[in-house]
Amino acid sequence: MRQQTNLVTWLLNNVLIAQFTNTTGFTSGDLLIGYNDAFASIGGIDNFAIFDNLRVETAVPDYDNDGLLDQWEIQFFGSLSADPNADADGDGLSNYHEFLAGTNPTNAASLFKVVGAARTASDIAVTWTAVGGHSYVVQRATNAAGSFLDLSPVLSEAGTGESIKTYTDIGGATNNATFYRVRLGS
Repeated sequence: MRQQTNLVTWLLNNVLIAQFTNTTGFTSGDLLIGYNDAFASIGGIDNFAIFDNLRVETAVPDYDNDGLLDQWEIQFFGSLSADPNADADGDGLSNYHEFLAGTNPTNAASLFKVVGAARTASDIAVTWTAVGGHSYVVQRATNAAGSFLDLSPVLSEAGTGESIKTYTDIGGATNNATFYRVRLGS
């Protein structure tokens, strides 16, 4: 059984058994599967049904198949109508990219970006905006058009809020030209 918005669907072995619109205020809780013979029929106390091998599945988290989790869309947009390609807050990142980064798509100050690189002696410290529960990898290349290679291990950010994270490339300033970027970790 599953409920998508107010449409309740019952499937057995992927075959549609029943479907109805839930017009009650009850939208979550326990499921009761039973049998009711609503017709006057011959039969008695021994009429019953047995349900075997019942499987309860977690609801699909993206019913509209737009790449954005429904819970995230409802949290930030109040409905499932968010366009993944739109940039709701005008910060240069699409709603889809904000979803992946864990940033707030309705706040232009909340975005995943490198905010600086500073030289300290022969080292380079790369700083970026981070979100708790996400991970990052700092990458380096010797020219802007070259291949970026992972420099750091996967760096996990604890917590749930937004913060600034820094990784130091030891000896990075000794190279003639070095370019840095930060990608989301896996």
